[in-house]
Amino acid sequence: MFVEGDWKLSSEQKAIVYIFITFGLFLGISFLYTPSPEYGLRKALRFNTFAITMFITPLLIIKSPEDSKRLLSYFYFLLAVIISIMLFQFIYFLTWGNFAVVLAFWNRISIPGANPIQVSRYLAIGAAMMIALLIRNKPSQSLHYFAILFVILLSIILSGSRGPLISVIIGISVYAFLYEKKYSARIYGYGVLALGIVAMLLLSLPESLTQRFFDISQGSIIMTQQGVKRISTLATRFEFWTMSLQSWLSSISNFLVGLGAGGFSSLFIWRDWRWYPHNFFFEIIVELGLIGLFIGVAFLKQSYRAIKQGIQTGNFTEHSALWVAGTFVMFFAAQFSGDFNDNRILWMLIGISIASTHADKIALSTRPTLKPL
Repeated sequence: MFVEGDWKLSSEQKAIVYIFITFGLFLGISFLYTPSPEYGLRKALRFNTFAITMFITPLLIIKSPEDSKRLLSYFYFLLAVIISIMLFQFIYFLTWGNFAVVLAFWNRISIPGANPIQVSRYLAIGAAMMIALLIRNKPSQSLHYFAILFVILLSIILSGSRGPLISVIIGISVYAFLYEKKYSARIYGYGVLALGIVAMLLLSLPESLTQRFFDISQGSIIMTQQGVKRISTLATRFEFWTMSLQSWLSSISNFLVGLGAGGFSSLFIWRDWRWYPHNFFFEIIVELGLIGLFIGVAFLKQSYRAIKQGIQTGNFTEHSALWVAGTFVMFFAAQFSGDFNDNRILWMLIGISIASTHADKIALSTRPTLKPL
């Protein structure tokens, strides 16, 4: 398919795919000069295998609004499973108070064996979708959306993940004021309501479940040059971003091409280890330099333009609106946690949003009677 060019994509979609593949190739080439070859190789291989696949696949399989709706129903099912498991553990904790079983991961409820941050990211996408549905529908028709939103926000707080919760607030605000301005009264109203729900849950839930949200000094126990220490999660984020910027500006080569894939970890005593800045843009500049930043920004710019063109004709259907809302939330989540590969869900959502809005535009042009939901 790649060799023959038979992708059955629009020229604009092909251009975006080429940019994304170029980013992956540059990440792979940077393995040749990285000071962290083991982690760098794993990082490059994972990105060029999984991230690229997850981005391209929606562009190939979503050819109609029905395809987008079907994929959305699959996401709803996965979301329901996650919420059910989270609530079951919460009820178990309230009933028997067995911390050892339920709160085995730093007093955080999660899917057994899964990182709470990754679980809460899926929940954050669901929260964004519910808020988008509340904004786009009349209050009299939105009671069930409100109930689902309450349960999702409860689950996010139970996971103890602050970044995804903040991302919901920022991401849905940006989405709403970009695409839902005509519902400004609902935006303000539901925004205040959502913040009120979060505040109520934080104040009413057991302290053992909400401590991470109030004690921002709580962090991880790591090995430093001074020995084993408990480091504030918030402080480490700022420290990592500062280190990334300093490394980027430390030499001409670092400024242009960075330290290479996984090179950020070489700034620590472990050197070839899985450490990253927990910010998409800082990760680019420290490991891929100005060239990588140019490619990354070009990809985001072209993706945003494609999504925008898909909705300018007034055919911003409800299913596409939900995907776009989730994409904005995940974009901001990528600024607080994860690396290129941890954020592969972002690449998938960008691909879905591009494909879904494009399918709506094609459907509208071929069937003039199609109306937005």
